[in-house]
Amino acid sequence: MLEQWRSWSRRQRLRFLFDSAVALLALLVLYRVRAALAPFIVGLIGAYLLLPAVNWLQRHFPRFLRERAIGRGIAILLVYLVVLALVVGFFALIVPVIVRQVTQLVANREQIAAALLSWAADLRAWYLGTFPETVRTAIEGQLRTLGDQIVRALQQGIVGGILVVRNVVALILGYLVVPVWLFFLLLDSRHYRRSLIDLIPEGMRPDLFSILRIADDVLGAYIRGQLLVAGIVGLLSAVALSLLGVDFALLLGVIVFVGDLIPTLGPILATIPTVIIAALERPILGLWALLALVGVQQLESIFFGPRVVGSIVRLTPAVIIVLLVIGSQLWGFVGLIIVVPLFALLRDLVRYVNWRTVPEQYPPEEALRRVREQRQQRAI
Repeated sequence: MLEQWRSWSRRQRLRFLFDSAVALLALLVLYRVRAALAPFIVGLIGAYLLLPAVNWLQRHFPRFLRERAIGRGIAILLVYLVVLALVVGFFALIVPVIVRQVTQLVANREQIAAALLSWAADLRAWYLGTFPETVRTAIEGQLRTLGDQIVRALQQGIVGGILVVRNVVALILGYLVVPVWLFFLLLDSRHYRRSLIDLIPEGMRPDLFSILRIADDVLGAYIRGQLLVAGIVGLLSAVALSLLGVDFALLLGVIVFVGDLIPTLGPILATIPTVIIAALERPILGLWALLALVGVQQLESIFFGPRVVGSIVRLTPAVIIVLLVIGSQLWGFVGLIIVVPLFALLRDLVRYVNWRTVPEQYPPEEALRRVREQRQQRAI
């Protein structure tokens, strides 16, 4: 980069500085109106996730459709229909069952609370009889600190909820516009891509394209893959729990799906309510439910995970656990979901810069190839 800057003429440098100032101003404006842009950010994420399906459909159309704008419009509409069918099916078939199971769970809250209090009393008796007073004091101090943090988080959430309610009308209107806006965004995506390329100095384009490919390799593939794997695991868990006769099987399957989006620790946390609910019915059923979820997680570890997302991030469990602690501290629940792919992206970017700046000065395509090869060869 420094060599390119030195090789540029005065006019090229002024152009770069002007474009950078305009980009910085645009980012500042977008930051100031970020609350109103929330629906469009969701739309951008949707476009990023749906674009491969649209492109794939268009490539498989007959030639007279593939090369015309109407072909792309048809591809977008077909993808819309599939997504709409999935959404309608979810709300028509699954949501009523979940609502019914939540209602039953709330109706049984007194029985569940009594069983939990009995367990808590037994646990307290064991705790008091097992640990000396000095150890109990240290443990209770840590628990009080954790409780204060949870209370503060809930208070912040309530305040944030009040602020969100203030803008709820604008958000609803924004989300109603998103499907139409997303259609035109997908329709003209190639035009936008070319326009953005024109804004980038020609000498910087190869490196920028390589960086974007790395980002797509890690972020895009990870998000799509993680959603697919979590969906499969949630479905298999719901089916297994239903076959065992566990109450609220579909609701627990949804909890497993959400938990599986959090690497390593998420499935463990999602197992806890499942085992508790099953054990409240019959203790042996809690054991069978635990074995069923462990079996599903083993299937994920052996078959689904390595094939879908395992080769993307290439991080060891020890590193992932540390990252989850850091992510939760920085960004809360969102941090638990994004910190792993974000770290993997930064790792690959560092590798790319290293390959580009070694004495051999590998060209962008070769540096990108070596980054992908290095990612496949070993995990950290």
